[in-house]
Amino acid sequence: MGCPLARSAVSGRLPGLTFAAAKENLRGDWESAHPVRPLLMIDIDGVLSLFGQPARAGAERGASEPDETGSGASRTSAPEGRFHWIDGIPHFLSATAAAHLLALAPLFDLVWASGWEEKAEEYLPHLLGVPAGLPFLRFGTDARRRRAANAHWKLEAIDAHAGGRALAWIDDSFNGAC
Repeated sequence: MGCPLARSAVSGRLPGLTFAAAKENLRGDWESAHPVRPLLMIDIDGVLSLFGQPARAGAERGASEPDETGSGASRTSAPEGRFHWIDGIPHFLSATAAAHLLALAPLFDLVWASGWEEKAEEYLPHLLGVPAGLPFLRFGTDARRRRAANAHWKLEAIDAHAGGRALAWIDDSFNGAC
């Protein structure tokens, strides 16, 4: 048999083929077949720099009720992070989001995809502990006009930078153009 399939050993389950062995080697097979890592385009405002306040649990359910995930975590707990003044503007930078980026860094080539442009690289590596030297997208005057016209203003710069490479994009402001 040429395919590395295994028989199910789960008690009470009908015997059948699974892809367990193939799944174990998925990452290695992906990396060898795709030597260039995909890009991860990262927005900042609303993604790493959080807005608003946590929802109040008492308004929707009792404080002792579990959240939607069943974890029992309270929806009133504040997100982990700290306020920083960046160019005279307060930003609450999420420590959790930074940890997620660090976990994704070995799998993706990270790119700042934010109106912060070069400011992202100037501030975020030392404030969040993310790698320094990440590329950032530049948005011209046309992009700013599209922003005002409600078309997604980042698409042209993302397409130009990606050049056909696979990518994922984290943003809080997607629209139909995306």
